[in-house]
Amino acid sequence: MEMPTQDVMLKNWKQQIDAAFRVIEALTEGAERMHETQLEAAAGTHADAVATQQAALRAKDAAELAQLQLQWARANAEKAMAYWRAMYENAVQTGTQLAACLSQTSRKEDQ
Repeated sequence: MEMPTQDVMLKNWKQQIDAAFRVIEALTEGAERMHETQLEAAAGTHADAVATQQAALRAKDAAELAQLQLQWARANAEKAMAYWRAMYENAVQTGTQLAACLSQTSRKEDQ
């Protein structure tokens, strides 16, 4: 049984380190995209809450207030769906990047 030479071991070690850094990069990019999505959602939610509060204070009767609440709830539901869709798409994109990193690593090991 032949032991791997130092050169082969060094080559494999470098490939593993390279793969680890590519995985870390993909995960970091995914985390940054999620963070950006969260910040955008938080800023938008705050702005909407302030606008809704001001509109509620200007409401002249209960019907107008009820209409405002309905519009606010509908808009929040749509924004929540958009937020989770963006988070899902980010997770899929990050998973795809990770799979590509791992696939690339296995191809290099086969060579």
